[in-house]
Amino acid sequence: MVVVLAAVVAAMITRSLVSGPSNAVAPRLTSASPTVLGDIGRVTSQEENAVGLPASVTVPFSLKGEPALRIGGRPGVLYIGAEFCPYCAALRWGMVMAFDRFGVFSRLRETTSSPWDNYPNTPTFSFYGSRYASRYLTLITVEREGNDTHGLGTRRLLQPLTAPQSELWTRYDSRFGQQRSFPFLDIGNEVFVLGAPYDPGVLAGLDQSQVAADLLRPSSPVARDIIGAATYLTGALCLLTQDRPVDVCAVRVVRTAAQELKIG
Repeated sequence: MVVVLAAVVAAMITRSLVSGPSNAVAPRLTSASPTVLGDIGRVTSQEENAVGLPASVTVPFSLKGEPALRIGGRPGVLYIGAEFCPYCAALRWGMVMAFDRFGVFSRLRETTSSPWDNYPNTPTFSFYGSRYASRYLTLITVEREGNDTHGLGTRRLLQPLTAPQSELWTRYDSRFGQQRSFPFLDIGNEVFVLGAPYDPGVLAGLDQSQVAADLLRPSSPVARDIIGAATYLTGALCLLTQDRPVDVCAVRVVRTAAQELKIG
């Protein structure tokens, strides 16, 4: 009876984590707060060095000898994600921080992951409809699926993939034992992020402004994980751009991250 009861409780817990509360409402999309984006941009090299490369952050995968990914004549980066996805939600914070050092985002929007999925209502951004401009690289972002609207699995196709994008997703996910899972981040066909770079639960119960405020406290778990993830991404982008811009790529911990990724 004890075994049966334990199994029932475990099933109920698993079901609640996946299905979410019955009174949950669909996430909203709003323009990203300038204050939130400003706080992200205010993270300094001193804070990067203070956080370092924490063990709580998953090191991206590296591959050698692959054909270089170039888009529009520049080194290329491809992101494929989905608005409902909590793992994508965690990754986007580090992406916004890292890519902001190499260019400029516009039309970013705020949202949360699905309230009916694992890590419900994880605060994040959406790249759907956004723009990114850089003199060093080309970033293509695809939010493949939207958010759940009235229960788990009620999202819809949001952005179709081109044939080359689909081929990259299939090829490199399979190289690491995945099957077209979210998120997928391909940095030049050299460095890859598959899945959340840290536990999305770190962001539980917070909104965007609270996460952004925590970024300015390097001792906080939020700052540790987001800044640490952003440092690995920055190191990867410095490999891609041959250490440009110099002031970004010369930061001590960024050099360490780049070397770690280069060695693989």
